[in-house]
Amino acid sequence: QQDPVVSQVKLIAEPWDVGEGGYQVGNFPPLWTEWNGKYRDTVRDLWRGEPRALAEFASRLTGSSDLYQDDGRRPLASINFVTCHDGFTLHDLVAYNDKHNEANGEDNRDGESHNRSWNCGAEGDTDDPAVLELRARQMRNFIATLMLSQGVPMLSHGDEFARTQHGNNNAYCQDSELAWVAWPEAAENGQSRQSGQDGPNAADGSGEEDGSDGDVAAGLPRELLAFTRAMVWLRRDHPVFRRRRFFHGRPVEGTHDDLSDIAWFTPQGNEMAQRDWDRAQASALTVFLNGNAISEPGSRGERISDDSFLLMFNASPKTLDFVVPVNHGRQWQVVVDTARTDGVPPGTGTKVQAGDRLTLVDRSLTVLQRPV
Repeated sequence: QQDPVVSQVKLIAEPWDVGEGGYQVGNFPPLWTEWNGKYRDTVRDLWRGEPRALAEFASRLTGSSDLYQDDGRRPLASINFVTCHDGFTLHDLVAYNDKHNEANGEDNRDGESHNRSWNCGAEGDTDDPAVLELRARQMRNFIATLMLSQGVPMLSHGDEFARTQHGNNNAYCQDSELAWVAWPEAAENGQSRQSGQDGPNAADGSGEEDGSDGDVAAGLPRELLAFTRAMVWLRRDHPVFRRRRFFHGRPVEGTHDDLSDIAWFTPQGNEMAQRDWDRAQASALTVFLNGNAISEPGSRGERISDDSFLLMFNASPKTLDFVVPVNHGRQWQVVVDTARTDGVPPGTGTKVQAGDRLTLVDRSLTVLQRPV
């Protein structure tokens, strides 16, 4: 705090190392932020269908107060991520159950073996349209979840356009097309890759994919990039997704709003009870975020007011009907639906009333907005 240089920088820990006691997520002192490995693991577990993930997912979605609140830190202490420079890329996270590191020359012994990944029904390359559709939806689920979570989102380079390393989760030693990034903008401008050749990650100017892993539907890189941009803008435009303080779980004094700042509902529209959280196979819920109950002031001391949102998560393997909760706003409009490749263009989403039913396909996420 006293050093004239260090006191002005952001301190970000990658809080794990080899050996006993090396995993220190949540244990760094105030002023430090941390790569939240528990966020990564829990979000992966939820969307791949692991049992008993819902309750911890709620903590990770809301900034991980169980890790950072006791020592006075705030949601910004949590650097949320699904993938990083180590491990699978986002594309490979939904395309491989197992690592494929043979190219590293260590007989596939190197790299993490427990990746919390799911290949959606086929390992690696496939031309099965159902598998391809599910993989694309899962990538949208991960990106949307990341951008809707309290804390600081960290997106790994190339995940926004489905970059692949062909199942290699330890590519630090690869100075080749396996690890290079072919940015779509460069390809569209006719620029060559580092090698001067179009490679497995390149996308041509038509928007159709140029062989990215051989199993991603044509156009996916561009569609996923557009979806990612839309999610970034949604987060940027709405401070309710970027709170500087943790939720209270009750009405906030001074906001002139009788509704809680956050509320949790079953797909049937009932408030979540403890038994709902405890169910082993629970994998669906609705989250109400009250934009009119943000307790922290703005940069000039002004009151922050925002639209309110309903986040509907269906991480189950079956289509479910969700009831729009009553007494939390009369009319809502869908602004995000990960079941759609276009991500719901602005102003085109379905409008629903409190008590109406919305159908969410398996493993999808929908966001509804209610203006102030």
